[in-house]
Amino acid sequence: MFNSSLPELDQSHYYGKAKRDFYVESLEGPIPSKARSSAYELQNACPLKSKKDDYSEHYLFPNIKHKVSSEPMTTIKSNEELLVEDGNNDSLYPDGGLRAYSVVLGSFLCCFTLFGLMNSIGAIESYVVSNQLKNVSVSTVSWIFSLYMFVSLFLGLFVGPLYDSFGSMWLLLIGSIFVFVGLITCGISTTFRNLHWYGNWLDDVFGCIHNFKLVQQKKRSFAIGAAQSGGSVGGVVFPIMLRYLYQKYGFNWAMRIMAFFNLGVDILGAVLARDRLKEIREKTGEIDKRTVPQKLMDSVDLNAFKEKKFTALSCALFMNEFSLLIVLTYISSYAMVHGISQAESFNMLTILNAAGILGKFIPSYFADKYGTFNLMILMSSLLTFSLFVVWYPFGKYRAGIYVFICLFGFGCASVYTLTGATVSTITKKTKDFGKRYGAAYAFISFGNLISLPISGAFIKKQDATDYDKMVLFAAATCCSATVLFIIARYTVVGRCMKVFI
Repeated sequence: MFNSSLPELDQSHYYGKAKRDFYVESLEGPIPSKARSSAYELQNACPLKSKKDDYSEHYLFPNIKHKVSSEPMTTIKSNEELLVEDGNNDSLYPDGGLRAYSVVLGSFLCCFTLFGLMNSIGAIESYVVSNQLKNVSVSTVSWIFSLYMFVSLFLGLFVGPLYDSFGSMWLLLIGSIFVFVGLITCGISTTFRNLHWYGNWLDDVFGCIHNFKLVQQKKRSFAIGAAQSGGSVGGVVFPIMLRYLYQKYGFNWAMRIMAFFNLGVDILGAVLARDRLKEIREKTGEIDKRTVPQKLMDSVDLNAFKEKKFTALSCALFMNEFSLLIVLTYISSYAMVHGISQAESFNMLTILNAAGILGKFIPSYFADKYGTFNLMILMSSLLTFSLFVVWYPFGKYRAGIYVFICLFGFGCASVYTLTGATVSTITKKTKDFGKRYGAAYAFISFGNLISLPISGAFIKKQDATDYDKMVLFAAATCCSATVLFIIARYTVVGRCMKVFI
């Protein structure tokens, strides 16, 4: 009855929620009614154009292999029995236990310092613009922070090959030392040139290598989410610390204390986040004979830009981070221009990052049900709404700006968290994900390089009118990102609205 009423499905294609409900190799045998009805609904709603449609199983679920079973489907107890992660083995990747969770904690601590500092750059920007560099234009000062973000992301491309060759311990320790030196020298800098060179460049050269390396497990999504939340927690803690340290000790000692604090946390994180490369290689017998330069060359897949869907998604992510960095950097200065004290403006950064903690988990949960592209479009629309409808008209009021930072903090953390998932969605093979993700972020990093100087050019007199122009510019770029996300989705599934991708 089922086979006669349902149009024939190609074995390499599954649809939206039907695919999530039950994974099948064929349509033979009794199948749960939930999967049957969902597959029938989505097959009729979005018929395949050909066997080469872009929304094949490899794009929708690149990490999944299907077990072939001759038994009726009713004998299989759960979907988990049908799924096997590529290359995963319980003997190699422990699912839980002290060792696995210590890696999660260590990764959390590394994210706490690195991304927490990135999420708090507004607290540093607003201070130096009002003090050391008050006679320098905002657009010029912004190069310090734009280069900080650019180098941190761009050099992240080289972390993977270095990690494969040397492991995480030495990379994290060396990176911690460079961040320490960068913050110390930043504290003694009083001119634009010194702040730009000593306080920024040294901080970046190896600061990027704090990328956490998780033990791969069946609970990978939870582990990654928990580790990444360290960035939001750091964004809550650091503005509070800086507010207190600025008032009691001044900028110089504030940077020094931050340097020693970060060094201690980073060393602890490096010790806890131990990799298992040597142990895994001994068990599997796999030896990578490539040199480090060869690994670096293989770490980025520039051919991915030949695909329309990848190019469209990369452009969307480019404009998305372009706009987000503007807000994160200038929100404190904006608040101070509108009569809010420096201390309260730092509290706003804390609230913004606190809202981001929820933004890392809630949308990710619904993305598993309704699709990463759909949730990304929804969150990008929320950000556009918060900029155009809340911040621009009501930002001059204290209540208005607090509403804005709550909405923006939630949406901002959401899109950052969903970025990797969207790239994974259009990646055929799991082994290619790192290369494609690296290529996307190499492109995105150039947006971080130019976003602050361009937006800073609107803030010439540093008055409320100039900052309103900056807000409109950020809103326009965020709106363009939303449009590009919609276009990227269209390149994958066309006009079909019922596919949960």
